[in-house]
Amino acid sequence: MSIHRFRYLFQQYIKKIASSDEIEEFLIMMKREDYDDEVKILLEEFWNQVASDAPIPEEKAERIFNSIMASSIEKEPLSIFNSKTFWYRSVAAIFIVGLSAMFYLMRSGIPESQQAKLVFEKSKTTNKLVRRFINLPDGSSVILNENSRLEISDSFGTNSKRQVYLSGEAYFDIAYDHSRPFIVYTGKIKTTVLGTAFNIKSSPGDKKVIITVTRGKVKVGDNQKTYNVIVPDEQVVFDESINRPIKKPVKAEKFIEWTNGDIYFDDVSIRDVAKQLQERFQVSIIFSNEQIKSCKFSATFLKSQSLKQILNIIGEFNQIKYQFKDDKTIIMSGLGCK
Repeated sequence: MSIHRFRYLFQQYIKKIASSDEIEEFLIMMKREDYDDEVKILLEEFWNQVASDAPIPEEKAERIFNSIMASSIEKEPLSIFNSKTFWYRSVAAIFIVGLSAMFYLMRSGIPESQQAKLVFEKSKTTNKLVRRFINLPDGSSVILNENSRLEISDSFGTNSKRQVYLSGEAYFDIAYDHSRPFIVYTGKIKTTVLGTAFNIKSSPGDKKVIITVTRGKVKVGDNQKTYNVIVPDEQVVFDESINRPIKKPVKAEKFIEWTNGDIYFDDVSIRDVAKQLQERFQVSIIFSNEQIKSCKFSATFLKSQSLKQILNIIGEFNQIKYQFKDDKTIIMSGLGCK
């Protein structure tokens, strides 16, 4: 991949005009060591531009920086304006956990665009190093695994059915709607639900489709007939080579462990992020102001990050405060977003 492409993606990312695919491509490139020198050059240029365009108080900048770099192994406090060496050494981590948030705050505080309605694309794709959290227009959510693709029906949400097409693996958490079934097509297999949570895996080149339920009830079949109805901790494996489904009991959590890895959140609401945090860390998150739930942001959260590190990033980006009521209860407060 050329340096010119990297510079282009850098500018698109910083200006907050990168497409979803460009963001994914850029985050993957940031993990490669062969771009280290170019990162230093680009950050030097950006550093100088920020300093001349819209400087912010050093105290606020350090507070933002420290929250994003909460996982740093450095023990001694460093000023980000007096230590470019530390800045360069940490740049990859900053980008992964929310560089755009920090740069946008440095330029103009929280922009109105962060409160804009999500423009949903017809298809979502992940690259080999990226998992994505996707918000669907009906309030459902999907975690799309690496090397997977989710296509959305043109008529999604406008008629009596909600239909998507999956290649690869995804974990679905579907908003209940009795009048509009949610249908996932994976090859010839048709998975139908009203409101539930389940995992589907259909690897390219593999003739098996595996459906595992964690909550609710799922109907599995094709366009002609229903094969099975499965409930939590049950699984259906359809093997094209023998052309028949096999239903069996399983421990569903084993089949969704992959969802606890690094996940890229693309312009998603705090409500949906909180839902993922509650599941990952087994906590309860309470909002003192319902408008907080509608705030949006983009970031990649790493599997190695603690709950407090993630909450610090969310808080600085959206001016949201949090406190632990006890070990398992978190209260989030702030003005919220309209």
